[in-house]
Amino acid sequence: MPVLVSFGRSVKNYLENLPTVLGFGLLLFFVFFFMQFSNFFVSSGSVFVFYSLPDSSPVSLGFVALSVGVFLFFYSVFVTLMVFAVRNNLSRVKLQYYLAEKIQKFAFKYFVFLFLLSLFSFLLASAFSAIGIPLGIAFFLLFFVYSALMFVPQVIVVDESSLVDSLKNNLEFASKNFSSVAFVVIIGIALVFALSLIEFVFDYLFFVGNIFSFILAFFFLIPFIETLKTEIYMKKFTLIS
Repeated sequence: MPVLVSFGRSVKNYLENLPTVLGFGLLLFFVFFFMQFSNFFVSSGSVFVFYSLPDSSPVSLGFVALSVGVFLFFYSVFVTLMVFAVRNNLSRVKLQYYLAEKIQKFAFKYFVFLFLLSLFSFLLASAFSAIGIPLGIAFFLLFFVYSALMFVPQVIVVDESSLVDSLKNNLEFASKNFSSVAFVVIIGIALVFALSLIEFVFDYLFFVGNIFSFILAFFFLIPFIETLKTEIYMKKFTLIS
């Protein structure tokens, strides 16, 4: 099966780009920072933000928005570098030119996308909460939105298109490659489930499960998933396939 071939090649590309993978470790500083505040909760390689609009001051909301924004910016940079590294493995480009002229533009586009997506998630959850609709429904809807938009960083880096065009190209690719989207979703769910089990074991034995889960998330889960998505997306080019 093509997706299984992509999975095998993704493991190879992940191992070949370990120096880039190690950069994700810098995001651990944000995790330790977030753990100092009651608005944030870290678990299973994820950061959860808790807020209450009626009870929150503008300063408190501003602090949360700024903290999340800075984290998303650096996250965007490392994801962009990972996608570019895999792209460069599969289709060589002028490395110095892209590092000097293109990477920051790709990263900024992806940052804007992530920030707007986070804002949409915030507004949707707030609206559902305000009118009494269970938040589970909002999370269910967001799951499909995030799944449908999962190839946006790949489109930005590989196609070098604008953010609007990247969204269009992503939806077009996802609609024509539903099996690939489903495959990535299944792999992602399986890895997150395994991460949760590992966190439980380490938390039970050593009381550091949440920290260890972030180490695995930043050094393996996130860069590997981005590698897998890039490998699958690059298949649309016949020379790569």
